Amino acid sequence: MVRLRVESSAGKLYEIGLSTQPQLEKLEGRQGEKEAVQGWSASVQRERMMRNKLKAAEKAGDN
Repeated sequence: MVRLRVESSAGKLYEIGLSTQPQLEKLEGRQGEKEAVQGWSASVQRERMMRNKLKAAEKAGDN
């Protein structure tokens, strides 16, 4: 698991655990900000998955 510290534009600090099931520990802030950070974490996961699929497709094309 990778732990990432994020500061929101309002100056609130969050710590995100990036793994197969991201976990968010609210250090300071409100529920709406927590949901926004969780959404961001999910988008990072989707991007990583798409990059991995692209790499696999490129590798398959090289063989």
